[in-house]
Amino acid sequence: MSLVLRASDYFYDPSFPIKVLERDPEIPYPLHSHDFWELIVIVSGSGTHFDTAGSFELTSGNVFVIPPGFKHGYRDVRDLRLFNILFDISMFEESFFDLSNMSGYQALLKVEPSYRHDGSLSTLMQLTPAQQARVLPLLEHMLVESDSTESEIGAKAGAFAILAQLLVMLFRFYAEQPRKDNQTVMRIADALSFLEAHPDRSVSTSELMELTNMSA
Repeated sequence: MSLVLRASDYFYDPSFPIKVLERDPEIPYPLHSHDFWELIVIVSGSGTHFDTAGSFELTSGNVFVIPPGFKHGYRDVRDLRLFNILFDISMFEESFFDLSNMSGYQALLKVEPSYRHDGSLSTLMQLTPAQQARVLPLLEHMLVESDSTESEIGAKAGAFAILAQLLVMLFRFYAEQPRKDNQTVMRIADALSFLEAHPDRSVSTSELMELTNMSA
C-alpha cells in the first residue's frame, strides 16, 4: 500500500488551505499520493519524477501539478531545489472572477495531469530564464507569508493574493508557449475555457469540434 499524505497534516487551519514548502535539496521520495492539490516549481538541480505511467527528467524551470489521488515520487535527485505549493482548488472554483476561463488554468490544472498520468505527454511545462526570474520572487515571498499566518495579521490574505498572482502568471505562460506534444491538451483546454465563460449557452458538437480543431 502506497503512502498517502493528508491535508490535515499540512493545513493547520482548515479555513486556510495553503502551504508552501521549499525543498533544498529535495530527497528521493517513494511513490505516494495526497488528498490536496500540489503545484511544483523546479528551481535548480536535476532528478527524475515518476508515476505509475512513466517518468520525466526534471530540470530548472519545470512546472507541473499533481491532483489529489495521483501517485508520484522522486528519484535520482542531484542538488534538486523545488517549491511545493499545497492548496485546495475549491478556493479558485467558487466564482473567482475569470480565472477558470483561462486556457492555461484548464490545461495546467485539469487536462495535462490526466494526459501525463496516462503516458500521453513526454515533456513538462518549461519556464524560460526570464520567466523564472519573475516567478522565483513570488515563491519566496509566498513562503514567508504562509509561514507567518499564526503570528502576523494579514499573512493569510498576503499568501492567498500571491498565489492568485502566481497562478495567473503561470497560466499565461502556459498558453503562450505551446509544446509539440501538448497541442491536444491546449485544444481541449480552449474548449473547456469557452464552456466556463459561457455557462448558459448551449454548444453544438460541431462548434466544439471547431473550437478544438478536431473531427468527429
